[in-house]
Amino acid sequence: MHARRRIPHEGYAQAVIRELEARVDEFPGRAASTAYFGGGTPGLWRPAALASVIEAVRARFQLPDGAEVTVEANPGEIDEAHLVALRRAGVNRLSIGAQSFDDRSLVVLGRSHDARAAREVITLARRAGFDNISVDLMFGLPRQGRAALDRELEALLSLEVEHLSLYGLTIEPRTAFAALVRERALELPDDEQQAELYERVRDRLATVGYLHHEISSWARPGRHARHNTLYWTGAEYLGVGSSASSLRVVKEAGGLVGERCSNLRSVDHYLAADRRALSGGEETEGGRIASRDRLEPDAFEREALWLGLRLVPGLVRAHHVERFGRDPLEAPELAGRFARLRAAGLLEIDEVRIALSRRGVLLADRVGAELV
Repeated sequence: MHARRRIPHEGYAQAVIRELEARVDEFPGRAASTAYFGGGTPGLWRPAALASVIEAVRARFQLPDGAEVTVEANPGEIDEAHLVALRRAGVNRLSIGAQSFDDRSLVVLGRSHDARAAREVITLARRAGFDNISVDLMFGLPRQGRAALDRELEALLSLEVEHLSLYGLTIEPRTAFAALVRERALELPDDEQQAELYERVRDRLATVGYLHHEISSWARPGRHARHNTLYWTGAEYLGVGSSASSLRVVKEAGGLVGERCSNLRSVDHYLAADRRALSGGEETEGGRIASRDRLEPDAFEREALWLGLRLVPGLVRAHHVERFGRDPLEAPELAGRFARLRAAGLLEIDEVRIALSRRGVLLADRVGAELV
């Protein structure tokens, strides 16, 4: 979902609820297990409006009491009273976009908050009653060496949060960052240095009891992100609101098919589509949904393999057989690929699981390219 300061809070909530109602029949007999409010700044959404959406999910998709309900929030944009109201609305997990605990790095990243605000929002969240908090942190920042990374990690660990998401800084083409790198105005760690920093993160978090759950995710025992795990295991999900994506899994004669769709990115266009639907306008591809994509059985299975391998414990072969009707190691078109990846030291395979090796985690994109 997507929310911003200048939209009508209750009006947007009602549009989202109407989309929920319109799409119930796409997922017959399904019950929701989690709810996630992300993309943009949903933490700024009025708690009463957000609560109405949570109640709609409970009513239409039987979201159980105590289910994981996450809201993304940015430091410096949310106060204690708002956090208390979110907790009362049914939100029980926060994902905080800290990105860094170094003021200079935050300026380079173009963030609107400072390191103090990043620490303060977690303190306020604890006071508001949140006992499940995730923090996003970036590494491989300009001029970030081992000592600077160690300071970032110690600042993060002092907050004792339940879940951590750590991402290497990537530079997208045709951005201001890309121009600065070309002009050598930004000095970034090279690939080898990035790998060294990642290994340093992995080793440090292991010493203090965080379990490595997914390539970029660590958690205290039992506190992994249940919602995100749905993506890695190829489960269905319904996304409502602007920019939201959905995945429906359909069983056909040739196997499982993945049907993916994405909503309009613009909030204004999304609200306009809702008004048309409300006035009796026909629901077509020109409505809320901007694009559809169909993954045929072979492509859907390959994607499921790759996503499953992002989980550090690996892919359970018996689960794959139950879902797709065959062991991936015995599939003629895949056996050779698995053999090459294993010979390269990128996969570990036994009778139960297929998993990325320690080296394979560092070269996960290469594994993905080979399989998908």
